Amino acid sequence: MADTNTDHRLKILTKAEREELYSIPEYDLLKRQKNFTLCEEELEAVNNLQLFNNQIYLILQLGYLRERPLIYDFAFNDRKDDIKFILEKYFPGRKPPRGSVSKRSQYDLINKALQFTHRSRTDKQFYRQLDIYLKDTATICVEPRYLFDECLNFYDLHKKILDSYRTFSDKIRQVLSNERKRLETILNKKLSASTKAYFRQLLVVENSLSDLARLRKKPKKLKGFDVKREIESHQQLQLIYPEIKALVIDLNISAKNLAYYSGLINYYSVDKLRRFAELRSFLYLTCFIYFRYQQINDNLMTVYAYQVRRHKDKSMLYGQKKMLELHHKIWDEVKRTLPFLSVFIDDDIKNTQPIGELRDSHFKTLSREELTSIYHKIERVDADKKEYGWQYFDEHQRLITTQLRPLFLCMDLEMKDLDSIFYNQIVTTKQYTLSWSVKFFQKKIGNNIIIF
Repeated sequence: MADTNTDHRLKILTKAEREELYSIPEYDLLKRQKNFTLCEEELEAVNNLQLFNNQIYLILQLGYLRERPLIYDFAFNDRKDDIKFILEKYFPGRKPPRGSVSKRSQYDLINKALQFTHRSRTDKQFYRQLDIYLKDTATICVEPRYLFDECLNFYDLHKKILDSYRTFSDKIRQVLSNERKRLETILNKKLSASTKAYFRQLLVVENSLSDLARLRKKPKKLKGFDVKREIESHQQLQLIYPEIKALVIDLNISAKNLAYYSGLINYYSVDKLRRFAELRSFLYLTCFIYFRYQQINDNLMTVYAYQVRRHKDKSMLYGQKKMLELHHKIWDEVKRTLPFLSVFIDDDIKNTQPIGELRDSHFKTLSREELTSIYHKIERVDADKKEYGWQYFDEHQRLITTQLRPLFLCMDLEMKDLDSIFYNQIVTTKQYTLSWSVKFFQKKIGNNIIIF
């Protein structure tokens, strides 16, 4: 994934790919019948030629142009199979041509072939259009192969014959160089002095490890130390991210180019990045931090959602356990109320017996106060279920606060509707949480302030 923007020898196609594109196509019988079959107008043009060699040359160029938009330089002896087919179809009994075609005649015959295939040679005006097109295309993707394919499409769209591979290579190299200069000019103008200083610090190696090496090390698992390191990285980038985000808009490059430049940070070593031209390294760092900050933010939000869901599930289990204990306790007390319940099913008790006598007789074994207490406990069972859920959060407040507060303060949300109640509530809560933390959980160590 090396950056090809400054390579003196730009490698776009492999040797095999170049040969496949630029070598004279090899035809089987079906291909020859398709590409060497002439229409009436073409056949008339061939018959009007006085020299036999010129006739064969024109038919050959026509047949090859129909397959690929290229003009080939060849000798008759090298195209024996194609010439044999042409002779059998249009010149039966004639012997193969000898010698060659003059340069002047070749030029005129090629023009005729181009006219019949509705193609033309490139000119200065076309190259100006191509330069403009490639300049815009480079903002979408700076990968040389992508630009090369777009060149082929542009040539085909304008019905032009293809240039040499070296011409394409030079064009693409120049476009990439211009695009890099454009981006570096914007970076030099827009990057603040403090951000440039931060970028330089990232590339400084201390104790065999640079800040950049720590920053680009992605967590394997979002647990424990990895989460702590992501929070530290988020706090480190949070101050410069707004500037980076605005700068990416000014650079006017596609997401694909952003990802390409960002990936170069992981491709090159810190020593290699430090040896690059400074603005070139700044370009890679800008794109890398743009993506890394978003990735860190997403990771922390994932951890936050997981922790909230985990504590919610634990509160439900805690409530179920407490409710089970409550049910056992209440059941022991409910059994003491069985004498009162038996009044309604005891056949020995007459309906004419006063209710007051029955109550007084049973209050001797269970007082009015005890019965009232049991009644209210049964009545509050559903309410206790919710209270036990909140009781879990009260008992684990310190643990929950330690786990969730740093994650919540790191969450950077982007919403289209900044006036929504949801967004404003989050902003207000973060401001309150941060101010409360600073006020009550602040320790000063020299000039440093550590916020818990």
